[in-house]
Parts: sequence; structure tokens; C-alpha cells
Amino acid sequence: MFQVLAVLSGLLARFFQVHIAPNSVLWLAAGFTVISGLQYIIQGMRFLNASPAAAREESPENALFR
Repeated sequence: MFQVLAVLSGLLARFFQVHIAPNSVLWLAAGFTVISGLQYIIQGMRFLNASPAAAREESPENALFR
């Protein structure tokens, strides 16, 4: 959402010849992009470090619930 807002504010500023710099919108979009990327990296590392289902213990009492 913030990336789209940054692009739209840049286009509108150029189209209407407005000399306000959309720097705050760009920094906001960049910040949320970095936060989102870090969140994807953390979730991906957790997913890759999780034990696969085949490596878990095979117990007959849990066989019905898989």
C-alpha cells in the first residue's frame, strides 16, 4: 500500500507541478518494505529449520490424528 502511495504521490507531484517533495512518503514506503522483508526472512528461516514430518517419532496413538 505504501509503495503504491509513493508512486502515486510522485506522479501527482509531477503532473500538477507541485514542488512538495514526497520524501516522507518514500521513506515511509522504504521503512515498511524493509520491515516486511525482514519478516519474510524470519518466517522463512523458521520454516527451513522446522523438523519435517517424516523425521518425527512414529507413535501409534498419534497415527489417527495426522
